[in-house]
Amino acid sequence: MADPPCAGGRGRTRGFRGEGPVRGPSPDAGQTMLVIAGLGVAGSAAAVEFLTNLKYLNDFAQRQPRGWERRNMELVIQTKVVDQDWRAPRVVGFHTW
Repeated sequence: MADPPCAGGRGRTRGFRGEGPVRGPSPDAGQTMLVIAGLGVAGSAAAVEFLTNLKYLNDFAQRQPRGWERRNMELVIQTKVVDQDWRAPRVVGFHTW
Protein backbone atom coordinates (compact mmCIF):
# COMPACT_ATOMS: atom_id res chain seq x y z
CA MET A 1 0.00 0.00 0.00
CA ALA A 2 1.34 3.44 -0.91
CA ASP A 3 1.77 5.96 1.86
CA PRO A 4 -0.43 9.03 1.66
CA PRO A 5 1.29 12.05 0.16
CA CYS A 6 2.33 14.99 2.30
CA ALA A 7 -0.03 17.37 0.52
CA GLY A 8 -2.09 19.73 2.59
CA GLY A 9 -1.51 17.57 5.65
CA ARG A 10 -4.08 14.92 4.89
CA GLY A 11 -4.46 11.63 3.10
CA ARG A 12 -6.63 8.53 3.27
CA THR A 13 -5.87 4.98 2.18
CA ARG A 14 -7.68 1.67 2.75
CA GLY A 15 -9.22 2.13 6.19
CA PHE A 16 -6.38 4.28 7.46
CA ARG A 17 -6.62 7.95 8.23
CA GLY A 18 -3.85 10.45 7.76
CA GLU A 19 -3.49 13.35 10.16
CA GLY A 20 -1.39 16.44 9.65
CA PRO A 21 0.30 18.41 12.39
CA VAL A 22 2.05 21.44 10.95
CA ARG A 23 4.52 23.75 12.70
CA GLY A 24 5.57 27.07 11.30
CA PRO A 25 5.84 30.78 12.02
CA SER A 26 2.64 32.73 12.57
CA PRO A 27 2.68 35.59 10.06
CA ASP A 28 0.88 37.93 12.48
CA ALA A 29 2.57 37.17 15.82
CA GLY A 30 6.02 36.12 14.56
CA GLN A 31 5.97 33.16 16.94
CA THR A 32 5.76 29.42 16.35
CA MET A 33 2.31 28.17 15.42
CA LEU A 34 1.20 24.54 15.71
CA VAL A 35 -1.80 23.33 13.71
CA ILE A 36 -3.26 19.90 14.46
CA ALA A 37 -5.97 18.53 12.20
CA GLY A 38 -7.47 15.08 11.91
CA LEU A 39 -10.06 13.33 9.85
CA GLY A 40 -12.85 12.99 12.39
CA VAL A 41 -12.68 12.72 16.17
CA ALA A 42 -10.55 9.55 16.17
CA GLY A 43 -8.07 11.02 13.69
CA SER A 44 -7.68 14.21 15.71
CA ALA A 45 -7.20 12.19 18.91
CA ALA A 46 -4.43 10.15 17.27
CA ALA A 47 -2.65 13.31 16.09
CA VAL A 48 -2.82 14.83 19.58
CA GLU A 49 -1.59 11.55 21.11
CA PHE A 50 1.42 11.59 18.81
CA LEU A 51 2.34 15.15 19.81
CA THR A 52 1.79 14.70 23.54
CA ASN A 53 3.27 11.23 24.11
CA LEU A 54 7.07 11.25 24.49
CA LYS A 55 7.26 7.65 23.25
CA TYR A 56 6.10 8.71 19.78
CA LEU A 57 8.02 12.01 19.72
CA ASN A 58 11.31 10.43 20.82
CA ASP A 59 11.01 7.66 18.24
CA PHE A 60 10.37 10.26 15.54
CA ALA A 61 13.20 12.55 16.70
CA GLN A 62 15.81 9.76 16.71
CA ARG A 63 15.27 9.16 12.99
CA GLN A 64 15.53 12.78 11.82
CA PRO A 65 18.56 14.63 10.42
CA ARG A 66 20.40 17.11 12.57
CA GLY A 67 18.68 20.49 12.96
CA TRP A 68 15.17 19.30 12.01
CA GLU A 69 13.66 20.73 15.21
CA ARG A 70 14.47 24.32 14.16
CA ARG A 71 12.71 24.12 10.81
CA ASN A 72 9.09 24.44 9.72
CA MET A 73 7.54 21.03 9.25
CA GLU A 74 4.53 19.09 8.13
CA LEU A 75 3.77 15.53 9.21
CA VAL A 76 1.30 12.98 7.94
CA ILE A 77 0.39 10.65 10.77
CA GLN A 78 -1.49 7.48 9.98
CA THR A 79 -3.70 5.52 12.34
CA LYS A 80 -6.06 2.64 11.87
CA VAL A 81 -9.61 3.24 13.08
CA VAL A 82 -11.44 0.18 14.39
CA ASP A 83 -14.97 0.50 15.79
CA GLN A 84 -14.58 4.29 15.90
CA ASP A 85 -11.46 4.00 18.07
CA TRP A 86 -7.97 4.87 16.87
CA ARG A 87 -4.86 2.73 17.15
CA ALA A 88 -1.20 3.74 17.60
CA PRO A 89 -0.24 6.70 15.39
CA ARG A 90 2.78 6.51 13.08
CA VAL A 91 4.47 9.02 10.79
CA VAL A 92 4.17 8.12 7.11
CA GLY A 93 5.12 11.48 5.60
CA PHE A 94 7.44 14.29 6.68
CA HIS A 95 8.42 17.55 5.02
CA THR A 96 10.58 20.44 6.32
CA TRP A 97 11.32 23.83 4.86
